[in-house]
Amino acid sequence: MKYEFIKKPLHGLIPIDATDLDNLEKRYNFRFPQVLRDYYLLLNGCDIQTCRMKRDDQTILVTEIIPVNKGSLDLEDQIQLAEEDQYLSAGLIPFASNPVCGIFYFHKDSQIICCSFYDAIDEFQYICTGMDIFLEAMNRSCGEQDDDTLFDIATIDKER
Repeated sequence: MKYEFIKKPLHGLIPIDATDLDNLEKRYNFRFPQVLRDYYLLLNGCDIQTCRMKRDDQTILVTEIIPVNKGSLDLEDQIQLAEEDQYLSAGLIPFASNPVCGIFYFHKDSQIICCSFYDAIDEFQYICTGMDIFLEAMNRSCGEQDDDTLFDIATIDKER
């Protein structure tokens, strides 16, 4: 998969290997979706463009794919926060964020993507059926867009 949402030139790259991901999976009992695993091995920590899309008339912003081994507020820190909030026991694994909207999660069994917004932290909005759709939507929704032309993630979610 191409990642159109990566800012050029590359900035923030934090090289990791499969062992880093394997260790997280073992420690917290989940498996990364393959497309997210591939992203981390290739572009972990890279800055991304703001991706603005919508789902059911709700504007969704993604500004970061949470990096592995960054130090502070990296993926393991976010997983630990999810564990404290009992989201982890519900099968929700954080992977992306937006300082305005909230945290994006994938379900470790169903792979469904949802978001918890900061203004309603215990409520989750369904986003799409899987990581491949989510990343494709990010590709289609990066860069400048008018509110009238925001990409609706439901269009590709229904196609699959």
